Amino acid sequence: MITSHPTNPTNQIAASFSFTDSSPDVAGYLCRLDSSAYAACSSAKSYSKLSQGSHTFAVEARDAAGNTSTDSSFSWVVDTTAPPDPTIVDHPTDRSRSSAATLAFSDAEAAVSFECSLDGGEWMSCDSPQTYAGLGTGDHAFAVRALDAAGNQSGETAFDWQIVSNPAPSKVSGDGNDVAQVGGVGFKITGGVAGLTPERATAVRLKLTNPNGVPIYVTVLNVTIAADSTPAGCSSANNVQLTQSNASSADPITVPARGSVTLTSAPRAPKIMLLNLPGVNQDVCKNKSFALTYSGSARS
Repeated sequence: MITSHPTNPTNQIAASFSFTDSSPDVAGYLCRLDSSAYAACSSAKSYSKLSQGSHTFAVEARDAAGNTSTDSSFSWVVDTTAPPDPTIVDHPTDRSRSSAATLAFSDAEAAVSFECSLDGGEWMSCDSPQTYAGLGTGDHAFAVRALDAAGNQSGETAFDWQIVSNPAPSKVSGDGNDVAQVGGVGFKITGGVAGLTPERATAVRLKLTNPNGVPIYVTVLNVTIAADSTPAGCSSANNVQLTQSNASSADPITVPARGSVTLTSAPRAPKIMLLNLPGVNQDVCKNKSFALTYSGSARS
């Protein structure tokens, strides 16, 4: 019975074996490695400077009369070749406004495992994609390495990026229906409303899109309206009433990872109403449009 042997596979070029036999008649043992001849050995046998590849150790028991048992054997693989360095296939932008980060990676060698490190911290077992949340503003560094079944370790592959706190500039089209202004965790706001009728509140239908690999929670969602119409002539201050979304820190709007949510009704969606002013001729507001600007903040 072989009682100790190398791990399989292993990156060690030395190997040690221990073995025993239950018969009281055993006078000694015969050992061999691979295709070599059997040679006398004690109850332990060691080898060194083994080559790469598969090996087989076999041992027989022998009694005083020269009779030998059937052999017991163990096969294993010596692998001292490190896997290739991993490739990072997805990562944040070099300057990101998100406090969350998702990084995906792969390796050319099959069946490897990975270890990841963030900002020079401890190496931890990880899988692709690896997601971090709640990161602070400033510089960040991610590193990943691969390990094969024999324990060989690749070199490190790194990606550095910076989280910036300033919001993206707003982008407003002529009809006010293509807007993106965000703060905190990055997300996009698009949408609009058309065909206002006096004294009828209409939801500003907004789509919140989350490009991050983790869910986000929108805590602030605001709509502002241009002071004058396009073409000019209808003042928003006198003719339009806005009611904001009820999103708050206590009651945020959840947007799934790499997903979107469309707000279709108040109070989650903002709403807008064209006022009917008594004794005022508002024909000047017919067929006019207002540019809406959206802004918001979210946490992960």
